[in-house]
Amino acid sequence: MGRCGHTGNHLRMMARPNGLTHARLGLIVGRKVCAQAVGRNYMKRVCRELFRRHIEVLAGLDVVILHRKVFIPGTFDLLSTEFEILALSVQKCRDSFKFSSAPTNLG
Repeated sequence: MGRCGHTGNHLRMMARPNGLTHARLGLIVGRKVCAQAVGRNYMKRVCRELFRRHIEVLAGLDVVILHRKVFIPGTFDLLSTEFEILALSVQKCRDSFKFSSAPTNLG
């Protein structure tokens, strides 16, 4: 089973098929990106909201988002656009994978 990823200015999105009908999310915000916990929590909240808005596009994927830059409050529209582009790119990767390697119950 493979995985793919795409990078934007603020985010790197990596995904791989999970064989389920729903998407799952993982977030990585390092202290080198944002030293204050308040800032890291804000970045996670924003990404969770964007994930909820694009949940149908990401169905059937395990998605990990790696933050590359600090989010500045007031740039939500820019982040939303970037997230949408990355979600569509990752969706194309999912469609190219076959789910034959997903775990199955054979007995």
